[in-house]
Amino acid sequence: MRRRTRPPVKQDEIVAHLRGLILRGRLKPGERIPARTEIERLFDTSSVTAQRAFDRLVEDRFVVVQGKRGTFVAERPPHLYHYALCFPQTMDSGQWVRFWTVLGNVARAMEKSNPCRVSIYNGINKRVATEDYRRLLEDVAARRLGGIIFATNPHLVEGTPILEEPEIPRVAMMSAPVQPGVLGVSFDSTAFLERAVEFLVSRGRRRLATIVVPHFVESLLPKFENVLAAHGLVFHPYWVQMAFQPESAWAAHLAELLARGPKGERPDGLIIVDDNLVEPACRGLLQAGLRVPADVDVVAHCNFPPPVSSVVPVSRLGYDIFGVLELCLELLNRQRRKEAVPEVTPVVPQFEWEVREEHRVPSALTA
Repeated sequence: MRRRTRPPVKQDEIVAHLRGLILRGRLKPGERIPARTEIERLFDTSSVTAQRAFDRLVEDRFVVVQGKRGTFVAERPPHLYHYALCFPQTMDSGQWVRFWTVLGNVARAMEKSNPCRVSIYNGINKRVATEDYRRLLEDVAARRLGGIIFATNPHLVEGTPILEEPEIPRVAMMSAPVQPGVLGVSFDSTAFLERAVEFLVSRGRRRLATIVVPHFVESLLPKFENVLAAHGLVFHPYWVQMAFQPESAWAAHLAELLARGPKGERPDGLIIVDDNLVEPACRGLLQAGLRVPADVDVVAHCNFPPPVSSVVPVSRLGYDIFGVLELCLELLNRQRRKEAVPEVTPVVPQFEWEVREEHRVPSALTA
């Protein structure tokens, strides 16, 4: 969206009046709006000013011009069909994670078969003020959004119109506690552990280790111990290792360290709880001389569809991001319609063979 200079006050008044009629449903999609001459009389202004106000509404996709028939409310006006998908970092920040790549890919793919439009905004952080951040502020102020989806907790925009502008529904992919006025979509990590352990036990594995990322550590350790105990397995704290997502290469060293030792004393099952760590961790197992799955079974976290294929035969367990994004859109629409919605909606993990085929293969994004 190009940057505008400050329009005359009359233009603002006309745009606000017509846009308000559309936002409140007084003018519905496909309905003809008042003629320019009528607006000129109502606001005691020139034809040039009225036309420029109409042009702004066209540019913002609230209205469309149909030649001599007149100007009509768009069939898919932005406050009903345009959504923002916001990431806290830029792709070159060094803090970007694979989940955000998958989420962005899915958002672009959904536009091909979905009436809505999802625009991506990177680097949404009030302390950085990227171009996308300024563009989002403009879209919020002009009510060009039917809702905002945050890829993580939106604390980086606290106190800004992005969180405080009324009437715009919001949802964030986060667990409780949630931001006031923001619905949460939570990925069920307990169910992930339960399903991963259950699968490995069904494969005859009894000595289970895991490699995690920092934000899982505090809550995961007692959960992992309890899940293992429920299956009669021994919990070894030193078989729980951690690697940072931006430094995922270290997962190779951790996996190799776990794999060293006599056959009956090393782990025979490994759970990798973050998709950024999967390739390096598997590389570490191979460097230790283990075969997957003959010597060790691996359950690897995955956000479907993955951007890359696995180089070793791991069992992928994770979340259908097509389904997650569809859930976010549904929650935003229900919130806009003033329907009762839960504060947090959990998303349960699925194994790869349980996910719809077109949602689990990378080719689905480019078909």
